[in-house]
Order: sequence, then structure tokens, then C-alpha cells
Amino acid sequence: MSAIARAVREIQKFYQQVSGRKIEKIPDFKPRVRFPDYNVPLTDFQGHQVTALKRMRRLAPEIDLVIELRDARAPITTTNFLLDRIFKGKQKIVLYTKAEQSLINQRIIKQWNVRNESWSFFDKKRYNHTAKVANMILEKYNLMHPPPPLGMKVIVAGMPNVGKSTLVNKLRHKLAIDQGKKKDVAKVERGGGTTRVTSEMIKISEDPLIYVYDTPGVLMPTVANSKAMLTHALLRTVDNTTVDPIIAADYLLYIWNLLSPDGHFYRSFTKTPTNDIQYLLECVARKKMYTKNKVGKTRPSVSPNGYDLKAAALALQEQLRIEQTNRLAFDLDMMRDLSKKEIAEILEAERVRVGEMEMEYLD
Repeated sequence: MSAIARAVREIQKFYQQVSGRKIEKIPDFKPRVRFPDYNVPLTDFQGHQVTALKRMRRLAPEIDLVIELRDARAPITTTNFLLDRIFKGKQKIVLYTKAEQSLINQRIIKQWNVRNESWSFFDKKRYNHTAKVANMILEKYNLMHPPPPLGMKVIVAGMPNVGKSTLVNKLRHKLAIDQGKKKDVAKVERGGGTTRVTSEMIKISEDPLIYVYDTPGVLMPTVANSKAMLTHALLRTVDNTTVDPIIAADYLLYIWNLLSPDGHFYRSFTKTPTNDIQYLLECVARKKMYTKNKVGKTRPSVSPNGYDLKAAALALQEQLRIEQTNRLAFDLDMMRDLSKKEIAEILEAERVRVGEMEMEYLD
């Protein structure tokens, strides 16, 4: 068995174990085991993100605790290794958000937690998750001897659209109620990525005195490869105009078929599995009645039948935001049977790549 065939087999075995469903055998269909290396941009590093990094670097000496949020559907891809460079030696808590939409479970997170970081899953709809995070912060505070005279200062960081502002609001509300006060919770936009500047200190607790900085989402200056950028596009950690939505939808189809090569993830649009993204998008457009021009006229992103493929691609991706019954994951290595050494090497390679980036304002 080739290395690629073995990897695909491990991924599908993992999917069946975690999802609890058996993959149907479809005669004459084989999913793609390689995805084309499309020429997609490897950066979406915007000006406000550079400003945020500079501000974090200036704040670093006074920060007592870093809370990093990662998307549980792609824990490696949404790890911001820049934070280790900025806040070296600081206490840290890692929170995995959107776990209700992810195949990655507690066992896998533990297996990949080679640095033994404090971590937890965080679902904004579950009050006990907020309570657990609050307790983790208080535990970190109690480990500080002597306690900081001007209060503990916490910074909440991570990539765009992972739920940082939501967490700050939930913590503020929870601790205020615990201390007999009522705080209004600020509205957070549904699309995420709306925080553009690092906030001033927000007091979330009177006793003990704890302050939080909310920060804009910050990407890496460049990502490792095109698959990583396509994952960011699907998770909305980059602007949806950064990558052609049809290419992003094709990558989603590739992931779906690798996990479950029976068409399970898109059965509401077609009953037969396919590797042809145009066919799938035409099925989506037909069902949702996305048409753009008369049959026979062609132009980019419109099929010869007049279906608006771009609108269909965006609709297909929108399912990732609203669909919670079909969990998935994008970091394929996390679903494989890898040794501790192999896991450590994968993480260290990315850490080294980021560490070698020349960024004058961080050094």
C-alpha cells in the first residue's frame, strides 16, 4: 500500500469512528487523493493587523496571561505561532472554538498538545464552557505570587473570526453576575473579524481585579501553502474575496470526498458522488435557482446553462457556518495514525518557518 493510500485509509477510518456513520461503498467512484496546487495568494496580511502586532509587542511586558483562540475544525492551521514569539514565557490558555462543528475531539487535541498547554473547548452557547474558562483564568491568577498589585492583565488573541470578542463579552457578563452586578453584553457581528484595533483595558472582574485586552484577528504574514490559504478562506479567517470562491468550493469538495467518498456531505444537492466541482455547483444553483443570464451566453463564473457558479460556491461554503450536523475537519494530518515524533516534527516545522520570518517590528 502506498503512503498516500495509507493516509487516505487512516483518514476515512478516523471519520467513521468519530462521526459514528459507516461509509457506503460506491462502485466506480474514487475520491481525489491529490488537490491541484492552484496559484492562490499566500497572504492577506492587512494594515490593521500590522498595527495590532506592534501594539501587542508594546503591551507584552505588562501582560500576565495570553488566551489564544483557535478554530477546532483546523487547530493547526489556525494556530498563530507569532504569539509565541511576541509573548514568549507568558502563561497561556488555548481555547478551541466551534467544536460543535468539528470532528477533532478531546483525544486528538491531547495527542497534539506536545507543549502541554492549558486548553479547553469553548462553545459560546454553553454557559458551563464560559464558567470553565473563567475558572481557568482564576486558577492562573491564584498561581501568581505575589498577586499583581494593579490587577491581572489578560490579552485575548488569535486569527480573525475565531470568536475573541464573543469570549470577552461572555466572560465580562459571567464574572459581573458572579459578583452581584449586571453588565450589558456588547453586540458582536455575525460575520466576525470586526475588531480592527486593540481595545483599551476592559475590567471583567473586581475581586480579584482582572483586566482584558481584546485584539483584532491577526494572520501569519504568509501561510505555509495553498491548502492552508484555502482552509482560511473556507473558515472565513480571510476575506472571502481573497481566494476565488469556486476554487475554495473545489477544495471543500476534495475534503468532503476524502472523509466520506459516498457523497454524504452534499447529498441534498445530488445523489451521486462527484469530483467535478462544476457539476456540483450546477446542482446547487439549480436547487437554489441561481441563474445569471440566458442559456447559451457564457462569461466567467457562469456555466453554459446560465447557472451562477460563483453564487452557488458561496452558498456551498455558507453551509459551514450554519451546518452543525455534518462535522468535519481540515487539518488532515490530525486524523492520521502518527507517532509522537511525527506530530512534534510537523508542529516544529511551522514554528521554525514563522520564527525565520523577518519582521522588524517584532524583534
